[in-house]
Parts: sequence; structure tokens; C-alpha cells
Amino acid sequence: MAAISFHNVFCDYPGADRSAVSDLNLDIADGEFLVLVGPSGCGKSTTLRMLAGLEDVTEGNISIDGQDVTGVSPKGRDIAMVFQNYALYPHMTVAENLEFGLKIAGVSKQERRKKAEEAARLLGLDELLERKPKELSGGQRQRVAMGRAVVREPKAFLMDEPLSNLDARLRVQMRAEVSRLTKQLGVTTVYVTHDQTEAMTMGDRVAVLKDGVLQQVASPAELYDNPANTFVAGFIGSPSMSLFDAPVYEEGIFLGRNTVRLPEELQGIEGLKKITVGVRPEDLSISAGRDTSYFDMEVTAVEVLGSEAYIYGTAKVTPNSDPIQLTVRTNGRQHPEVGDLVPVELNENHLHFFDASTGERLSNNIYVAAV
Repeated sequence: MAAISFHNVFCDYPGADRSAVSDLNLDIADGEFLVLVGPSGCGKSTTLRMLAGLEDVTEGNISIDGQDVTGVSPKGRDIAMVFQNYALYPHMTVAENLEFGLKIAGVSKQERRKKAEEAARLLGLDELLERKPKELSGGQRQRVAMGRAVVREPKAFLMDEPLSNLDARLRVQMRAEVSRLTKQLGVTTVYVTHDQTEAMTMGDRVAVLKDGVLQQVASPAELYDNPANTFVAGFIGSPSMSLFDAPVYEEGIFLGRNTVRLPEELQGIEGLKKITVGVRPEDLSISAGRDTSYFDMEVTAVEVLGSEAYIYGTAKVTPNSDPIQLTVRTNGRQHPEVGDLVPVELNENHLHFFDASTGERLSNNIYVAAV
């Protein structure tokens, strides 16, 4: 086990108009499960590959267990990597695949078999040791790939979207297995994914990247409740947070037919004429009538997920403003239809406020006192 640190790390590719990773500072605790998440091209896989020694660091340094490994070859870093494709040797049995890395390292045949059998028991592969990869399911192949990393007993596991080739049901099952395994072994793990559901359900902490820049690193609950900016707010959560601009009037903002008071720290700021408001689908609801509602929303799409449904639609913050997009969670058995005009109210205590020009969060507390 080992702590990992990135200190002012850059990665530049020739001809690129920006750094693939820019000024990354990140400390990962010993035994922590950290998830790197973000859209395609955000730099998460590049970060992982620099940690593995597969990409050169342009500037800055990376340390593992207190040792600077920036110029150390991959095999000298004592890490084990699990890739998106299983990378199993098709002509070898499961046992031989598990033992292969140890064989290259010169470990005795008896010790190799012992470690392979221990890893197989841990991963539920006991009955499959003599099978070839072609005789295994996708989930079983991924467990073999993980087992090959486990037998090495490395300082850290590096996982690059290891579940993306699996179907949805198996992916859910494997998420639980990966979490259980890493907690049981207590090995520092850095896990890359573009799936924010994986990030939120698996990570002790989650690091969100955009265009090579670290946006926020925090626990899943903190990311959800207090996103650092509008990018994190829109990326974390499914369906995503509704974000829209609202005009500021004295100590409050206009929201449809109502005025909502701003937090005290935002009141009286000179020149503050507009603010970006964020609200989660669960904090919007269909109102019993227009007298308690904030908006009249025209329904444009409905997603029914059994006991709950998400309705998507447009509304206006002020009569003369452009339409905004809203997502409302409601009862899956009693919901409006596309084309309906429904009154919508919101939970004023769970609003998020961001700078309309920079997108940065303005209030650290989402529990805002209602007027």
C-alpha cells in the first residue's frame, strides 16, 4: 500500500493547442479508492498513464509511497494495471494467466500456484482455473484480469475503465465486486471512468476533470450537494441539475411568479445583476395549483422508470426571458404527458447559486432560508 501525489503535473503533446493535463495537484491517501471522472478528452486516462509511467510528464513530479517516480520505468513503480480490454493470453489457462506476471518476475512455480489459487478464491474463480479465456463470460474474464493484478501484491491498483465492455446488469454486479475486493485488500486504487454513476457509487473520493484541469475533488456526497462550479453541477447527477440564469432584485431573485431571497453573503453585492441558479430534479415537483407554483412548464419529454418518472420541459423565469430547461422527478404511475402545461414548485432550501460569468459556486451552503 502507498500514498500517491501529483505535484504541479503537466502533460503536453506536440501540436496540441492545450495541455492534456494542466497543473494537476492531487494527493491520494494510503488505501484510498479515488475515481478520476470526466467527459472524453478531459485527461483522466492520461493522468493514469503518467502515474503508470506509460506517458511522459512534461513538467512537475509524481510520487508513490514518498518516492519520486517521475523518471522511473513502469516496471520499477510496483503498480498493477487493469485495462478496458481484458488483455488475457488466449492460449493460456486461467491459472497460467494469473501466474504469468509472477513467472516473468522469477517467482518459483510452487509460490506462483499458491498465489494464483488465493486470488482465484478471492474472486470466485476456483472452478475455472483450467479453462481458457474463450470459455469464460465477460465478467469472468474481467475477474481474471483483476486477479492477475491481485497476485502481484502491488503498492497500487490502476484501473482504466475496466467495466465499460460489460453489459449493464453485469456492470452493476462488477461494481460491487471491485469495491468489495479493493476494500478487503486495502490497496490504494486509482480508477478511471466516464460514467458518473460508477464514480459516485465506488469512490471514497471523486476527482472531476475538464479539459485537463482538475475541477473538484471530494466525497461523492460533497460533489452532489456542493459542486464547485456549473460544470461539476451539470456533470454529477443523473438526470443532471437544471441550471439557468435569473435576474437579481435587491436581496432576492425572480423565479417565475416568486421572489427567492439570496443567502446573506450574496446580498448587497455591488453590480450583481444576474446569477446562475441550480436545482436538482428531486427538488422540483408538480404543484397542486398555480397559487403555490413558481413556473408553468410545458412538458417536452417523459421518462418512466417504474415507481418514478422524470419529466423534461421548458418554462420562463420572467415573462420576457428566453425559455429555460427543467427536469422534474415525479410519480411514475401518475405523471403528465408530452404537451401538457403543468405548474411546478421548487424547494427554496435546496437551491445552488453560481457566478453567471465564471460558473464558480457563490454559496457553500445549499440550505438557503426561504423568505
